[in-house]
Amino acid sequence: MAVGLLCILPLAILAGFHFYWGLGGQRGIGVALPQHENGQPILAFSPLGSIAVGLFGLIVMLLIAARADMIAGPLPPLPLRSATLLLAVIFLARALSWHRYFGFFKRVHGTRFAHYDTWLLSPGSLVVGLGLFYLGAA
Repeated sequence: MAVGLLCILPLAILAGFHFYWGLGGQRGIGVALPQHENGQPILAFSPLGSIAVGLFGLIVMLLIAARADMIAGPLPPLPLRSATLLLAVIFLARALSWHRYFGFFKRVHGTRFAHYDTWLLSPGSLVVGLGLFYLGAA
């Protein structure tokens, strides 16, 4: 259960921010999207996209809670375990990727997003990914 909570907490914070931004909030929005070297976002912000990311976070949190036996599972044990391991791969790949704009091995470092990615987002993805792997393998 502790591993489940360790995974759910950062996802709850990020989902909360995405709902806040999707509903018009402005605080922190300048670091919500990866940025080119000149500080311009690589994607256009979309309130609907932000809400979709928040909903994805909620679904992932429900799957984690089910796998950690915190709630009754929406899926039978084998598909739930498979989904948990797939999500582990996704979060670990996000943290350890060689993508230009995000991950521990990113090539663009001088932007505000890159700073937050280095110190919060990539470590958070790594912790969640490892926690999901633990839950999926248990």
